[in-house]
Amino acid sequence: MTTIVIADIHNRVKWIEPALEKLKEKFHYDEVVFLGDYFDQFHDSAFDAQGTALWLKQSLSHPDRIHLVGNHDMPYMVPTNDSQWCPGFTPMKCKVIRENLKPEDFAKLKPCYYTQGWLLSHAGFCTNLFGGTPMPEELVAEAEKAFERVKMGFADPVFLSGSRMGGSNTGGITWCDWDDEFAAIPNVNQIVGHTPAQKVRKQTFDDSTNYCIDTNNQHIIVITDGVVTVHLRSQLLGF
Repeated sequence: MTTIVIADIHNRVKWIEPALEKLKEKFHYDEVVFLGDYFDQFHDSAFDAQGTALWLKQSLSHPDRIHLVGNHDMPYMVPTNDSQWCPGFTPMKCKVIRENLKPEDFAKLKPCYYTQGWLLSHAGFCTNLFGGTPMPEELVAEAEKAFERVKMGFADPVFLSGSRMGGSNTGGITWCDWDDEFAAIPNVNQIVGHTPAQKVRKQTFDDSTNYCIDTNNQHIIVITDGVVTVHLRSQLLGF
């Protein structure tokens, strides 16, 4: 079993399809997991958002791809839910995104995904928010319930911002800041994005291993039979 993991894209879509072709040749992967944040970038435009929406629509049609949701995607999915506002959102970008992504497209986005012993989400499940010692399957179920609540217009702690937006609470699974908020959950291995840096960061404990892989797409994660390897994209693919 081989899983490719790609973190926050933020409109950088042109490299993805050529990369997946090469990765298929190299690894014969079974699935690709995107960690969310497809939209928004500094000084981007509605035209940029439209291009990303068109790519995302076709990508969502691939049965071997799992698309998670990030904090920069939620406002476009549920624009009437004020609890999901995120910097970078504009009404014009929202208009063109929703002209191209219909409810049935947004319905394919997932809050998190568990595969090969690894729990994947945009920003991470933090022990300060999810107390006790829950199993990964329990965390997935809780996130899915919260996701449905948010879609119905409610605020839910699982999807609320924390210190990133000046709050005092721990950020939820689309907002948890790796540097200031993330605290590992015992016996749950996680891979997240959301907090950018120049290198992949790793926390290893006796009972869990955790990666933050948001490096502006400089790195790609490959999980093979439960074993994670970190690859520099330029070395792996030549671009």
